[in-house]
Amino acid sequence: MKGRLIVFTRFPEPGRCKTRLIPFLGEKNAAGLHRRMSALAIGAARDFCRKDPDWEIEIRFSGGDAEKMAGLYGPGLFRPQSSGSLGRRMREAMDRALSKGASRAVLFGCDCPGVSADLLARACGLVKKNDLVLGPALDGGYWLIGTGRTQEALFSADMPWGSDRVLEKTLAAARSLGLSPALLPPLADVDLPSDLARIFHSPLMADLPEPVISVIIPTLNEEKRLPAAIKSARAPSTEIIVADGGSADATLDAARNAGAFGVLSPRGRGTQQNAGAARARGRILLFLHADTRLPERFGADVIDMLSRPGASAGAFRLGISGSHPARGMVAFFANLRSAWLQLPYGDQALFVLKDVFEKAGGFPDAPIMEDYELVLKLKKMGRVRLASRAVSTSGRRWDELGFFKTLLINQAMIMGRRLKVGPKTLEKWYRYFKS
Repeated sequence: MKGRLIVFTRFPEPGRCKTRLIPFLGEKNAAGLHRRMSALAIGAARDFCRKDPDWEIEIRFSGGDAEKMAGLYGPGLFRPQSSGSLGRRMREAMDRALSKGASRAVLFGCDCPGVSADLLARACGLVKKNDLVLGPALDGGYWLIGTGRTQEALFSADMPWGSDRVLEKTLAAARSLGLSPALLPPLADVDLPSDLARIFHSPLMADLPEPVISVIIPTLNEEKRLPAAIKSARAPSTEIIVADGGSADATLDAARNAGAFGVLSPRGRGTQQNAGAARARGRILLFLHADTRLPERFGADVIDMLSRPGASAGAFRLGISGSHPARGMVAFFANLRSAWLQLPYGDQALFVLKDVFEKAGGFPDAPIMEDYELVLKLKKMGRVRLASRAVSTSGRRWDELGFFKTLLINQAMIMGRRLKVGPKTLEKWYRYFKS
């Protein structure tokens, strides 16, 4: 008698799958990611069964129909899941397989990208020698269960399905039945926005229907510095928008040549960034200055910070390139301010969910300190998180103006703002102090 390897999945209908990821991905991307993860799981099962003819595959699905599922994943044995709780549906699928003559039944889901043919081979080998096999998930559930005889207690309606206590409760139920489960290596699943940080730079996230992160770069005569900034911002599911304020040089040509999308806007960094945000398709906005470089795999940091409880926005730590001897001191105090007061500035690559940005009203129509004003609004909406890694920002301001002069100008602008000095007056002060 052959064993039955059962894949549990769902038809990838936008809005009906991976719903907890929709705030970060959108409905189409969440469905696209689910489709890819299902294809990986089904592919792993087929790879294993090609090597071991004593096992056959059954794909249990919800939503859609067998014809649609076969159209997505290729021919095979597709059956709809029964109704009821997850436990009831799992037990029905395994009971049916065993009642139809399967020697063993092993069921697993599609939420763990780490599932492989080798792991499935290990599970199917263990289930021949053990009453019960479980594959723990790092979130407290399990990604696989295998047995030769189902027990109602393992799939009870009282089981807190979807919680971090499922594995604990299942092991307790197994002990009460006198079973000694064999455990597989634990795997990480992808259910929550925080889980996306682990896979953001993987092929799973490449070429989704829509970008996840929109990087917006305001420019004015930045043709020389811009290509390096764009290069640092390339990542899966990321679009790059250059919002230009009427450059006299070839900035927009440099943007297009580097693979970015150009937007013309009235001059003013806040105005330009708002114009870029209006054209953005991603659920996450990241505002990058043309003389700033993002760290490698920056998307994981962005997802990690924004998915933390209470976060309204985030930014990177400040790193300053160049030869000025005071750059380390400047970065230290900037990062101290950012962490303690939750006041990062624009040269730290601010990032925020687009709907939060819109609720905050976007950048103010101000000629100066637009980043400071936006961050003050975002602080009222939640915590402004600071990533552990740093961007690299050009030290040209400090090289051109000197350390103490730059510091005094920055402090004068902040003090003026707190004294409710108008933005146009502050701009005049700024230009006067710089001259």
